[in-house]
Amino acid sequence: MFIPLKSVLPQITNRVGISVAIKEDQIPLAYKKVVEEILNQKAASASRVLFLHHKILTIEVPSSAWACQLQFSQAEIVGQLNVLCGREVVERIIFKVTGN
Repeated sequence: MFIPLKSVLPQITNRVGISVAIKEDQIPLAYKKVVEEILNQKAASASRVLFLHHKILTIEVPSSAWACQLQFSQAEIVGQLNVLCGREVVERIIFKVTGN
């Protein structure tokens, strides 16, 4: 059985008293990794973080199909990002279709 490291790392680091929480400026990279793990590499490559403002993460996607697919995983993506940050940094995600 495979258990992702990020799911056990916070408990391990809390026990030894160190923190591995990412900073807000690391959200774009963390977002890509989280989406790749939850969905796949193609979904991670098709979307791009535009900005984070008042706990709302705005993501650029090339089509409404990608927005819909990512929307279905929004709660899991938000949850994983907040776990990586060690606190609630993202409350929800808005997907902006650019049509590129």
